[in-house]
Amino acid sequence: MKKINLTFFPVLALLVLTMGTANAKKGDIFSVGDNNLNIQLGAGNNWYYDNYYHTSLPQLSVSYDYGLRDDWGPGVFGIGAFVSLCSYRYSYPHTDNDYRVSEFNLAGRSTYHYQFFDRVDTYGGIVLGLKFKTDNIPENDIYDNEEGIWPMGAILAGIKYYFTDNFSVMSELYAGQVAFFNIGIGLKF
Repeated sequence: MKKINLTFFPVLALLVLTMGTANAKKGDIFSVGDNNLNIQLGAGNNWYYDNYYHTSLPQLSVSYDYGLRDDWGPGVFGIGAFVSLCSYRYSYPHTDNDYRVSEFNLAGRSTYHYQFFDRVDTYGGIVLGLKFKTDNIPENDIYDNEEGIWPMGAILAGIKYYFTDNFSVMSELYAGQVAFFNIGIGLKF
């Protein structure tokens, strides 16, 4: 698998930010009562950080935001849900151990949206919920058995560029127990 040049993404974000004007009004892109459905593919995971882990199924996620309030400051507060699925394989050198771990995340999500430029939605938020993990590690193995239900959480920063009133491309960066970098599409209805 080729490594991604991480300098490309900040440059891309800067280009997207400069496409708009700074005269946007509150709620032009994300307003009270709006529904956003996001479908994303994620890469990188800070939960598994050593050289023995390899992604076998990248994180596929679906998130939803509902515009709840706009009277808590200059932006719009949203609530919603987050669901993701991913799988990792890890093998240790000089052994026959080849294990798989699958994760299903189910969480609530809250976001705060503020529009700096036309057609660009910038936001931050938190994700809190549960991680359902399964693996094929034998109970008597020296490596930890991580099966079960675990709490999960993450903070996020996101940006969307709207090509039309209802369709956007997006990117989200996470710090927590989900993929670091996510790209995808957003649909507003």
